[in-house]
Amino acid sequence: MAFYRSKLFWGVAALVGLVLAAYGVIRLIPGKYFEQGDRYVTYFDESVQGLQEDSRVRYRGVDVGVVMGIRLAPDQKLIEVPLKLRLKKEVAKEVVAQLKVNPISGQVYLELDRLRPDEKVRTFKLAFTPKYPVIPSRFADIQKALSGLNILVEKFEEADAKGIFDQVRSTVKQVEVFFRGPRMESILEKVEGTMGNLQSSTGSFDKILASGRVEEVLTEARDTLKETHTTLTKAQGVMTRMDEAVGRTGSLAAEIKATNDNLRHATETLDTLVNRINERPSDLLFGKPSPGRFNE
Repeated sequence: MAFYRSKLFWGVAALVGLVLAAYGVIRLIPGKYFEQGDRYVTYFDESVQGLQEDSRVRYRGVDVGVVMGIRLAPDQKLIEVPLKLRLKKEVAKEVVAQLKVNPISGQVYLELDRLRPDEKVRTFKLAFTPKYPVIPSRFADIQKALSGLNILVEKFEEADAKGIFDQVRSTVKQVEVFFRGPRMESILEKVEGTMGNLQSSTGSFDKILASGRVEEVLTEARDTLKETHTTLTKAQGVMTRMDEAVGRTGSLAAEIKATNDNLRHATETLDTLVNRINERPSDLLFGKPSPGRFNE
């Protein structure tokens, strides 16, 4: 019985040892050999310094695979990077690879992203047949900036640099002619005249201050203001009296109009009486008085 117990103990111990050994081997051997997924390859025509085997491959930030190796392509012109990705084949056909740098750790990794509709894929003319499906690549961000700068320099070199410099030289010459021409001299003379007048005015004011007549000038100005105020008051009184005279003139005109109306009425009555006497003189002695009014 003790024998069987001893064998069981050693059997369990051996099994535990094998499990630990297997775990250690798995931890020591690169994980790329145990990575699941399909094989692909991408090519770069730029430096891949910082990228390492076992570097992670991310699809829009999500871990989807691993870099299986970094080596020269068979034509020794491009850098070949085999990959193992956990992506559907239809998705892998629509992605593009780009080198990225983790801003925190500084580690370089591969970032996969979908091709934009208007994006032109960078393809290489390969003189060999790749073993795995090819994923196109983009320039890294820093490489894009340098490429744009190179294009700008090339455009500048293609431009007519001599013509630009000649135009700048002509413009400078025109500016020089303007500053040395008669217009500038006239402007400077006017400025000098204005400065002279300003200095003269300042000198006169300084003389007044030095002579102590400032208080006298202020007193004269105050007296002038008082006289002006008195004159305005008198003018206001005259205007008031003129308004009153105009009012009285209006009343007198109304009275004259009423008197004129009365005279006209009396003249009409007298004219009627004279006509009657001319027509019938006997009415002067024997005429009956005219009938009274209905209310008399």
